[in-house]
Amino acid sequence: MDWTKLSPLDTESVLAFVGKAVSDARGYVDAEARVSHVGLRCQTLEEWQALLELAEPLGQGFMTYKPDGRPIPFIKLAAPVVVGGDVLEYLELPAPKKVVVDEPRVVVVFQLANGDGKAMLQGGYDIRQQAMHAEDFIARDKDKVA
Repeated sequence: MDWTKLSPLDTESVLAFVGKAVSDARGYVDAEARVSHVGLRCQTLEEWQALLELAEPLGQGFMTYKPDGRPIPFIKLAAPVVVGGDVLEYLELPAPKKVVVDEPRVVVVFQLANGDGKAMLQGGYDIRQQAMHAEDFIARDKDKVA
C-alpha cells in the first residue's frame, strides 16, 4: 500500500486510506490491542513537506524524535477516524531516513500492554503491536528540541 498513489491526494482521501489501513490490519493483531496510530512514510524531504502541509490542518501537532534526532511529528486528529470498534486519533509523519530503505510506506501501530513492536509485514503494511501508544511517545519527547 502506497499513500503517494492516492488520486486526488487530499485530506479526504488520506483519511479514507488510513481508515482502510486500520481495517486491513485489525485481523493480524490481538483482539485486545487498540489502535495507536497510522504512520505514512516518506522517501524525500519534498514528499514529507507536502504531506505535513496536507495533514497539519487536520488537528494538533506534536513533535517526537528518533534516537538519531530524526523528527517524527504526530497529528492528533480533531475528528478521529472510526473504523468498527477502533478509533484512530493519531497520524505519524516520520521525516525521511537519510538513506532510502525499501519498506512499506504505511505502518499501522496498535498498542498492546505486552507488545514487542516487531514488524508484521502483511498486505503491503508494516503492522506492529507495541507497548507504547502515540501519547506515550508524545509525553516522552514533550520537552525535547531537535
